[in-house]
Parts: sequence; C-alpha cells; structure tokens
Amino acid sequence: MFCLESTLAIWERCRAWVFQLLFFVLVWWVVQWLYTQKLLDVGETLPAFELVTLEQEVVSSDSLRGRPTLLYFFAPWCGVCHFSIDAVDDLKLSNPNLNVIAVALDYQSTTEVDEFIAQHDLTIPVVLGDRAMANAYKITAFPTYYTIDSAGIVVSKDMGVTTSAGLLARTWLAKQ
Repeated sequence: MFCLESTLAIWERCRAWVFQLLFFVLVWWVVQWLYTQKLLDVGETLPAFELVTLEQEVVSSDSLRGRPTLLYFFAPWCGVCHFSIDAVDDLKLSNPNLNVIAVALDYQSTTEVDEFIAQHDLTIPVVLGDRAMANAYKITAFPTYYTIDSAGIVVSKDMGVTTSAGLLARTWLAKQ
C-alpha cells in the first residue's frame, strides 16, 4: 500500500508540471504546423535553381535528380542554425547516397558564410542563395528544411530546431 500511496503523492506533486509541459508541447506543435503551412506543399515539384558555392562550383536542381535530397536553408547569424547544422552535416556522412545541400540566405557578405562553414567544419556543399530563391521556396524563417525525392518532388518540409533522428525520419520518407 505504501508504494501506491507514494505513487499517488508523486503524481499529485507533478501533475501540474506534466500538464504544463503537455500544453507547451501542444502549443509548440500548433505554431510549427501553422508556420509550415506557408512553405511549399508536399507533392509539389522542386522549383528550379542554379547556384554557386564559395568555390564557384555550380549546383543546380537538375544535378540533384536521381537521389533523395535534403535542402537546408540557413542564415549565418541564426542561433538555431548553429545548433542544428552539425546534425545536417552528420546526416550526409552517414548517408552517402543522399544529396545534402545547405543554402545560405540572409547574409551580409560571403565572408560571413565562410566563417559559418569554418566554425562547423562542414563537409556538405554550401551554396549562396538569393532573394529570388528565398521567395521561390517560401523561406520566412531559419532554418527551413525540405526533403526531396529522387524525382524532384517535395516529400516533407519543416522549420526550426531538429535532431539527427528527425532528419533521418525525413530523409527516410524521401527514399520510399
């Protein structure tokens, strides 16, 4: 009986905290869902692009066809981008058949982008995006993620903080 009484006492002390946590998670999920409604639709064809890296290598939407792709849109000043970029880079290292492209947007100079790349020792290609690409992909916040299947169709979209497990789940969808 002591165990049951202890469990009930613990539940009574923690109940308010548990409900607050559940409420916070629900509000966060609703806000995330509302923000992602403004992004490209799942099932939509990837808008065409042709961009260059800091090394002047061209990356185009056509060059990504044939393999699933994760497009990661970031801003060098974005704290959440700094937090999540390492998981994005690790994803590429653990999935060599996956295209992973980081698209720099909202930067003041290429030096700022170069410093971001160096700070995180990135192995993934980083292309220099522009306002036209941000508009075509409906980027309103950073980071934003699109997972594209091998035919160039959007299979998932998201924005904000993510984990390695979240990225794996998104890219798994693209392989199906």
